[in-house]
Amino acid sequence: MRTIKQPSNQLYRFVQEYKLQYQQATSDYLFLDKQENPLISYNALRKQLKKACKELNLPYYLIHPLRHTHASILLYHGLDIHYVSKRLGHSTIIETLKTYAHIIDELKQREDQKLEQAIQQFTGAK
Repeated sequence: MRTIKQPSNQLYRFVQEYKLQYQQATSDYLFLDKQENPLISYNALRKQLKKACKELNLPYYLIHPLRHTHASILLYHGLDIHYVSKRLGHSTIIETLKTYAHIIDELKQREDQKLEQAIQQFTGAK
């Protein structure tokens, strides 16, 4: 399990609403078992997230695709690959490069197009 900073106001509101409705304990963890111990298995987290989303009338998404979407958004918005890799908890940047090679290739093509446009503007060529 990994802790990441999440600046989303919507997520913050979700967490606050969930804690108000379902938790008496003051815990840094969002999902707790009946003995108020943190749920750390993937299946336990998935089950609790699904339940919380249903009770709060929010769409439910599987955790792993959300993680992939999160990483993709970071890359598409130009965040440094080292930062993304560390945020995902990858042991090496190579893991990130392999997993997101399709996005990195697309971004490289965009950069190649920008370079071509810059050269054309500089030289006046078309």
